[in-house]
Amino acid sequence: MKKRNLMFVLVASVTAVNTMAFMPQSNVYAKDDSVIVQEKKENQTFKNEFGIFIGVGKQSAQKFKNYKKIVLDISDYSKEDIAKLQRKGHVVYGYLNAGTLEKYRSYYEQYKKYSLGKCSGYDDEVWMDVTKPKWQYFVVDSLAKEMADKGVDAFYLANTDVYSNYKEKKVYDGLLKIVKSLQKYNKPISIIGGEDFVKKLMDSKKEYLIKGVISEQCFTKIEDEKKNIFGKQDTNTIAFYKSYLSRLTTKDLEVSIIEYSSDEKQNDEIIKYCKKKNINYLISNRSNLNELINDNGQPEPEPQPQPQPQPQPEPQPEPEPQPEPEPQPQPQPEPQPVHQFKNKFGVFIGLGKQAVEKFKDYEIIVLETDNYTKEDIEQLHKAGHKVYSYLNVGALENWRDYWNDYKKYSLGVYQNWEDEVWIDVSKKEWQDFVVNKLGKKMNDKNIDSFFIDNTDIYYFKNNENIYKGLIDIFKGLKKYNKGIVVNGGDVFVSRVISEKQGSLITAINQEGCFTTVKNYNKDIFGEQAPDDRKYFTDYIENCKANGIDVFILEYTKDEKLKNKIIKYCQEKDFKYFISPTIKLNQI
Repeated sequence: MKKRNLMFVLVASVTAVNTMAFMPQSNVYAKDDSVIVQEKKENQTFKNEFGIFIGVGKQSAQKFKNYKKIVLDISDYSKEDIAKLQRKGHVVYGYLNAGTLEKYRSYYEQYKKYSLGKCSGYDDEVWMDVTKPKWQYFVVDSLAKEMADKGVDAFYLANTDVYSNYKEKKVYDGLLKIVKSLQKYNKPISIIGGEDFVKKLMDSKKEYLIKGVISEQCFTKIEDEKKNIFGKQDTNTIAFYKSYLSRLTTKDLEVSIIEYSSDEKQNDEIIKYCKKKNINYLISNRSNLNELINDNGQPEPEPQPQPQPQPQPEPQPEPEPQPEPEPQPQPQPEPQPVHQFKNKFGVFIGLGKQAVEKFKDYEIIVLETDNYTKEDIEQLHKAGHKVYSYLNVGALENWRDYWNDYKKYSLGVYQNWEDEVWIDVSKKEWQDFVVNKLGKKMNDKNIDSFFIDNTDIYYFKNNENIYKGLIDIFKGLKKYNKGIVVNGGDVFVSRVISEKQGSLITAINQEGCFTTVKNYNKDIFGEQAPDDRKYFTDYIENCKANGIDVFILEYTKDEKLKNKIIKYCQEKDFKYFISPTIKLNQI
C-alpha cells in the first residue's frame, strides 16, 4: 500500500490525522470503549480517546486535557513532563520512526548514509535501510531507550511501510529484528500503517509481538488538504481494507482506523461497520493541523454587553502607612525518596510473607506472590522494589490448592524434589489455567515480571508437543505486557533463540553456572566442573548477545568462590544472587 499521510508529520507539513489531536468534539467520532493500554486513572474522563501531537512541539499539559491517549515526539519532553501527563490520567505513546529519517532530526547527518531514497511527496524525509545493524541499534538502544527511560506507556511504531516500498525479505527481517528487540522494554507496540509488514507478521504467526494496529483512510481519502475536501475510497481499496481489518480482529489485536469525512451518511456507515467488527474509530471533518493547534473544541463566547459608565467615587483620605510584614519562610517541597540498594537482585520464594523492610537491600525481589496482596505489592513498589512473581509452569507441587485438579497430568516425580511432579504442558487445560488463572491473578496484583520455572520439562520430555505447549503458554502470558524471566530451561531457551522467537523472553536466570548442589537436604555445595561451567557461561553470554537480559543464581558459602562469581558478573554486566541455602528462605 502507499505511504500513509499519518506517519510523516512535520510542523510545516500538514497531515490529516494530526488534526485529531486538537479536534473539537463535534468533529470527532470516537468509540468510547477503545483500550490500547491500561489507563493509569480509570476514573479520569476525557472527551476523546486518542490524539496525535507529533508535529506540534512541546505543549503544556492543559493542551491535552480532552485526550486520553496521546502520541508525542518524546524528544520534546522530559521525564518529569511525561510523569505529569500520566498523573493527569493520560496514556503516553512515544512516536518511534523506524522506517524513515527526517532531515530536521539532529542525527540526520550521522545516519543519512543508510538512506534508500526520498519519500514520494515528502522532500524532507528519506526511507531508511532497516537492514543496517547500526540503524537498528540506534532505533532500539538510543531512540526507544530514551522513551522507555522517560516512562512512556507504549511505542507508536511508524513507517514500517518501508517494506511495502522495498519488497525484500531482508527488509522484513530488519523490521522484525527491531520489533523483537523492543520487547525488552516491556512496552506495548502499536503499528501505524505498514499493512504489508503486519500481514507478513500474521502469516509468520508473529503478531503476538505487537499490541495494536492503526490504519488510515480505509474507506475515505483526502482529496484537498487545504480545503478540507474528502472523498470515498475506490471499491478495490475498501475491499482490501475490509479483508485486512477482519483478519486483524481475529488475531487478538486492538484495531483502530482513522477516517476523513464530512458526509454524515458515510460516517454512519463507517461507525456501523466498526461497531460490528469491534474496531476503534476516529472520523475527522478537517485536515489542517495548523488551523487546529489552539482549538480546544470550545464554542465562541457570547458577546458581552458594554459596561455602563459608573460615577466617579468621592476622593478618600490617604490611608496611614502600615509597617511592612515580616517575610515568612516559604514551605519547601517534600524531598522525594531516592532508593539505593546494596544488591540488584534476590530470590526469596521459600519465604512466607515478610515486612517491606526485610527487603531493603534488594532492588529486584522474586517472591511467591500468593503470600502477598495487591496492596502489599504496592507498598513494595513505593519502597523502590521491582516484584517478580514465581510461576511454576512445568511442574506441580503437592501442597498447591489446585494439586487435585491437575495431578492427572503428571509426567513423573521430580528428582530431589519429592513433593513435586513434572506436568504435561501440552494439555490445553493446564495451559489455560497457567495463563488465565495463575497469570491473571499475578497481573491483577500489578507485579513487574513473571519468573517462570521448570521449562526444563522440555529437557526431561524432549518432544514437539512439550515445546509447543511451552511456547503457547509464553505467547498467552505476553498479553499482560509483563516481563518474562525464564529460570533455568537452557535447552528450551536455546531452541527459542535458534528459531528467532527470543522476543518471547525478557531475561533468563541460570542456576549453577559456577556452583553445584551436593546434598539438597543439608545445603552442601561444591564448585561446578570446568566443562559444565564453560557450557553455562557460553549459554548465558549467547542469551545476552541475542538481546536477553541475564541473571544468575548460585549456591555457596565459600567466600573465594563468591568473589569469583561477583567478578565475572561485574565484567559481563549480569545480575547475580548468591544464596547460602537451596531453600531460598533467607534474606
